[in-house]
Amino acid sequence: MRLRTVEESEDYADEGFGPGADLVFSVLAVLIVMLAALRTTALLLSGDTNLAFLHERKVALAAQIRAVCGAPASAEPFVVAGATEIKTARCDLRILDNPQFQTFVFNEGILFRPNEDRLNAKGVQVLSLVRRALGRQGSDIVEIQILGHTDTQGGEVRNFELGSARALAVFNLLTRPGSDRIDPLSTLMSVTTYGYFDPVQRRNQPEFSSRALHEANATAAARTLNRRIELNVFFRKAPRQP
Repeated sequence: MRLRTVEESEDYADEGFGPGADLVFSVLAVLIVMLAALRTTALLLSGDTNLAFLHERKVALAAQIRAVCGAPASAEPFVVAGATEIKTARCDLRILDNPQFQTFVFNEGILFRPNEDRLNAKGVQVLSLVRRALGRQGSDIVEIQILGHTDTQGGEVRNFELGSARALAVFNLLTRPGSDRIDPLSTLMSVTTYGYFDPVQRRNQPEFSSRALHEANATAAARTLNRRIELNVFFRKAPRQP
């Protein structure tokens, strides 16, 4: 059996869902919300994860990022399950919240020139500021995942190579010698890439297809959002015991 390519997916015909589909989707949406609430409750009751402590760490790191980027102190509290955008003369990034970690999103233009894997001068500056903020959290940060993402232009293999090389360039900067160096021996670090298989739109779709991948890269604006580096920052689940 031959798999269809992304280009061939344009010819797919829409499939109807039949009567009652809206009701089914509504019920599924309610179930997803209920499962998310149950998961949070389970974390609170388990005793293994101190969500109040995690929230404090997220607020502290977001404040540090704002400070090193030269952004004014936020008048509004950091919103869990929300997003923070920081645009200053020094930085251009987004902070996304997840239940047990934070994600820092850097679009391609702030770090790299098109189709290159060498950090540009602005990228070095921004990541150096972020590195300083991460270092100030000390042992409260236990893991950092560096993820490279691309659009669909250039082919599958080329995009895997580009995404991984860019992620590795970020790793090299964060760990290079210096007083604020992030040491992989004390903070677990990983470098990976999804190539073009994890566009931003995929996060909202439980199922994905070649057609959806094509649609997620159909415009220049969409492709720009997909060409990004993400840092997933995981914190200690609870304060150190004295």
